[in-house]
Amino acid sequence: MIERREFLKAAIGCVGGAMMLGVPGVALAQGNVEGEAASLSGAHFNLNIIGVKNAKNANFKCENGNAASIFVLRGGRTRFFVHGVEDGSYQVLDRDGTDGYVGTGIADPGILLPFNSSYLEDHDPATPDVFAASPWRVNIYVRMLGKPNTSTWSSYTPGVNDKTTAISFNDGGSNWYIWDSFTLTKDGGTKFSLVTDSLLSDEYQDMLWQLDASLDYRICQMRIYLLPYTA
Repeated sequence: MIERREFLKAAIGCVGGAMMLGVPGVALAQGNVEGEAASLSGAHFNLNIIGVKNAKNANFKCENGNAASIFVLRGGRTRFFVHGVEDGSYQVLDRDGTDGYVGTGIADPGILLPFNSSYLEDHDPATPDVFAASPWRVNIYVRMLGKPNTSTWSSYTPGVNDKTTAISFNDGGSNWYIWDSFTLTKDGGTKFSLVTDSLLSDEYQDMLWQLDASLDYRICQMRIYLLPYTA
């Protein structure tokens, strides 16, 4: 019964779905603590990635970007094209991942996250890969909901990064290089984990996330906090 209630709550559509919790209608959170010390308090967005048995009959586009849910196939692989936008906004443009993709490539991403390229210039020339603050202006926490299940997340950059120079695969017209991966397990608790650094590389404004879901996968909930953004 608990699982069904969680699923129904997560399956809200586009209209008002991505309203920031805590500050309805506000497009930008302020005052979050950055990095590992970030807390789970304050205004945020919830994005529920819901596992379903069958593919959707139509591509669930969300023209206003206000989706709070994305559907993926249980036991399947889904790739999410993520792009950093300079206007400080957060949007979900494609809700249907049951075709294996959220977005179609760098030119047509499925998720937009705030990105400030000015932070890329704010570093010591002696350490060009170390930035004063991440250009990605978000903190992302995740947890599993529903019955006991597992899912593996991997992230990729569209070019060589400071972890690898080996091409992993070509998709969406781009070569992708592994950045990081982690496994989420739902075995009783529902504690959030901070995964920002595993999903986003400061070296690139585009990322590809890959979800490999188990057959009993139900819901992965992302809690997204927007960090202070200076244009």
